[in-house]
Amino acid sequence: MNVLCPNCQSSIPVAKQIPQLSCPSCGLSVDLSKAGTSPGMPNLSLVKDFSLVKDFAGDTIGGYHIDELIGVGGMGVVYKGRRISDDTVVAVKVLGGDINWYREEFVARFQREIKALSQLQHPGIVSILDHGQDGDTHFLVTEYVDGVDLAQYLRENQPSPLAVVDIMLQVCTAISYAHQKGIVHRDIKPANVMVSEGAIKVLDFGLAQIGAGQSALTTLTRTNLAIGTFNYLSPEQRTNAKDVDERTDIFAMGIVLYEMLTGTLPVGNFEPPSRINPRLSKRFDAIVKKSLCNDPSLRYQTVDALIGELAAVHNRSIAKPLVAASLLVVAGTIAATTLFSTPPVPKSIGSVQLRQATVPKPPEFKPHIPQAVLDTDTKPRRQKMAPVPQKKRARSKRKKTKGISPKQAMDEFLSPPQQSRKTKK
Repeated sequence: MNVLCPNCQSSIPVAKQIPQLSCPSCGLSVDLSKAGTSPGMPNLSLVKDFSLVKDFAGDTIGGYHIDELIGVGGMGVVYKGRRISDDTVVAVKVLGGDINWYREEFVARFQREIKALSQLQHPGIVSILDHGQDGDTHFLVTEYVDGVDLAQYLRENQPSPLAVVDIMLQVCTAISYAHQKGIVHRDIKPANVMVSEGAIKVLDFGLAQIGAGQSALTTLTRTNLAIGTFNYLSPEQRTNAKDVDERTDIFAMGIVLYEMLTGTLPVGNFEPPSRINPRLSKRFDAIVKKSLCNDPSLRYQTVDALIGELAAVHNRSIAKPLVAASLLVVAGTIAATTLFSTPPVPKSIGSVQLRQATVPKPPEFKPHIPQAVLDTDTKPRRQKMAPVPQKKRARSKRKKTKGISPKQAMDEFLSPPQQSRKTKK
């Protein structure tokens, strides 16, 4: 049987008759009489100074072939494997971990994670594919995420503020969905966030608190017990992990945000992120300060409120480069205009004065506009019609006689005048 080295997770052969455990990779040498075992392993000793975890690489568990080790957690070992029926690449989590937990609690926490993941179908949360028990070995099969956890990513990269906000928005969106389903993660940390090509996945719901409708799972957490990773625990979770709500996840995400922005953990009276990294906007200071309030009532009350603040920073970060790009375009246009315009003629070359050519100005063009048009009043008004000249009526030389009727007068008027003839004597 092989076990994983407690120091470097290398596979080491071990047997009951061999009292010493030696690792050829890191040189670790320990007395097996001080070693405990994780669930699923034969009991080598009752002394529990540290635990040994069986190496399942090369084995077959529940129809899945175990290929290689991915990581070791507090209560399980994760392997890359293949489903034998169709050769699909999967991640297989096998129950194991710290022997200081009773086996019943190991199994209960394992079942809790299975129950939580079965209720969550979100692109930002790793999907469960199968689970079961093969002999004494409990296993959980999930989708395989080809990437690294956020802790390793931060060790190898220094993300820009915009990349940090993008990662946090994806984490917050996944956790907000879990809260809507009545599930509090209670163990948010960089090691439980996978970073792959263009996607973020939240892992490990083994410490999740299920809502009131799942009280049987919730009561697995004992009163006055702190569970989770200490550096990422809220004050209330350090004293009593049983009576916490979604605001404890907000506190943990505030720590993750601070760590991504500054590369350090916020301990004691920590410095604002903008003082450690002058490139950061002071808006990050306000977000971190509110997320990390010791009093839960002073924090963001929902993850959606935190998402709104992060989205505002994200939009402003995108808008600034766009404005800068616009200014560059304007500056480039001005530079091109200056470059291709006619340069000024020098007045002298050395001591030789150059005669400046005078170019006459072209005559000013003045269009001819008739004076009648200029005098025309353009204001519309009602014009009076010119009076029509009437033809004067020729006066008759006939003398009007009195005592004639109107008909006689009309006939006389219409009849042509008769010319008098003068006869010669």
